[in-house]
Amino acid sequence: KAHRPAQRGVTLIELMFEENVQRSSLDPIDEGLALKRLRVAGHYRSVEPLAAAVHRSKDWVSDRIALTDLPEESWEPIRRGDVPIRDAVAL
Repeated sequence: KAHRPAQRGVTLIELMFEENVQRSSLDPIDEGLALKRLRVAGHYRSVEPLAAAVHRSKDWVSDRIALTDLPEESWEPIRRGDVPIRDAVAL
């Protein structure tokens, strides 16, 4: 029973993430940072259940998380859309 409140909290976080993504209010870097936080908060051990929780593909989630591992000085062109996500992930 102690685990139920955490599950409800994660569900709320998942819903908030989904709503923000649908409104396109997050750039790919912010999406990746949010996914990382959600992964920790939800205790997701792999990308698959996290992707299912946010209703996105495994590749979509993996790519955005991978962007956050790039040096921060490379984030701004990605945020502006000057560098395609796939190209940035391949770096």
